[in-house]
Amino acid sequence: MHLGLFRQLIVIKRKDYLTLASASCGLLAIFSTMMGYSASWLIIFAAVVFDYLDGMISRMGKKPETNAFGKELDSLADAVAFGVAPAAIVISVRPDLFGFVVALFYLCCTLVRLALFDLQKDKNFYGLPSPAAAVAVAATAAIYPDPVAMPVIMVAVGALMVSGFRIIKPEL
Repeated sequence: MHLGLFRQLIVIKRKDYLTLASASCGLLAIFSTMMGYSASWLIIFAAVVFDYLDGMISRMGKKPETNAFGKELDSLADAVAFGVAPAAIVISVRPDLFGFVVALFYLCCTLVRLALFDLQKDKNFYGLPSPAAAVAVAATAAIYPDPVAMPVIMVAVGALMVSGFRIIKPEL
């Protein structure tokens, strides 16, 4: 009997459910935004908490080579929760072509940041981490949803994600 994709589900570990919860928060934040709720930033903050817990559990693991699936899953979840969801929130604040272009710029910066992070061997962060960027953008949209200020903040935060400044990674 050929199990196909079902057999692949066996590689999901308990910590991966935290990653899936983070991605779920990203989708819930988008849905919440579409429904007109202003608390979407809280849902993105919940995604940050799930991402942190997943990372903490991953670092406690003994075999880094078995974490390849989790690392890929984490990057995909981060793209949704910290890239697409904040972009959708900002498009709701500025629902025009300019808002879309700015949100697209932010999303592309997030994807580049995540890809570079996955490739780096150094233990430090370079550029603003995507969870911090997502919270900054979403909270600003909730507190001060100005259609002029939001694109400026979005571009600035996106540029900070792909900048070269170094942040020493704290030992957790």
